Amino acid sequence: MSNLEEFRKETRSWLEENCPQSMRTPTPEEEVIWGGRKQEWVNLRKHHPKAWEHAKSLEKQASDNASAFTWIKDMPLTELEKPEVIAKVKEQHKKQKLSKQNTIVIGNNLKSLKSAKKEAENLGYNTLILTSQIKGEAKVVAKSLASIALEIKNSNIPIEKPACLIVGGETSVKVKGSGLGGRNSEIALAFAIEITNEDKISALFAGTDGIDGITDAAGAYCNGASRIKSRKAGVSAKDSLINNDSYSFFKKAGDLKITGPTGTNVNDVGIIFIEEYIFIPFTMNRIMN
Repeated sequence: MSNLEEFRKETRSWLEENCPQSMRTPTPEEEVIWGGRKQEWVNLRKHHPKAWEHAKSLEKQASDNASAFTWIKDMPLTELEKPEVIAKVKEQHKKQKLSKQNTIVIGNNLKSLKSAKKEAENLGYNTLILTSQIKGEAKVVAKSLASIALEIKNSNIPIEKPACLIVGGETSVKVKGSGLGGRNSEIALAFAIEITNEDKISALFAGTDGIDGITDAAGAYCNGASRIKSRKAGVSAKDSLINNDSYSFFKKAGDLKITGPTGTNVNDVGIIFIEEYIFIPFTMNRIMN
């Protein structure tokens, strides 16, 4: 067996033992032979110095036998030991890795809130986006939002009437009852309880996907008369909230927001109006549509 044949045999044996198949598969992205990419060899030198030294010795053996063999095309491993070369390889690898990742956000909750804000301002409302990150138990969040709405009504703080408060995110519901509903109709029901008999305050809470819980509604409208209207129909707002039956409550009142599936989902949206005069019914739909 000639020296060259012995070298080839030893090389194949070493490859099988030390290099995964991915390192020995050529790729059009970089200059490679069996040995894989330059970055992989940099990693080999760092983590497996004995294998690195053996690979170098095979290159030297080939050179001593007048064979121009290198693991990487036109670059011996001795060249890849130089700090400046290693630094360049790492930088190129970083750029290539980043260039393969391209994320474009075409829609999110805040974008939807900003669109609603623009429409509300066009309608003459002083508008404030409170947050796009709202979280927590729906009925607890409802109390906080109601307190802000009442403050605006009574003292024009933090913005003056006519006002439009906009919130987004996702609340949660601790289900203890056997009723039907979702987090948006639940927050609407809890909000309605907090503003009972208050005029000039109304709200819509809905999911941007058009689906609230396991119902066919996106959410619900509510105002200071919601609880009174349901009471006349023999429905208790508090009992409905305890039983997590917000869907049935608003269905009987005719105040469900039903859009059907929208084909998109950027969490939930809440729009609260505090009117200076009498509330105009079409305003809510114009902003949401």
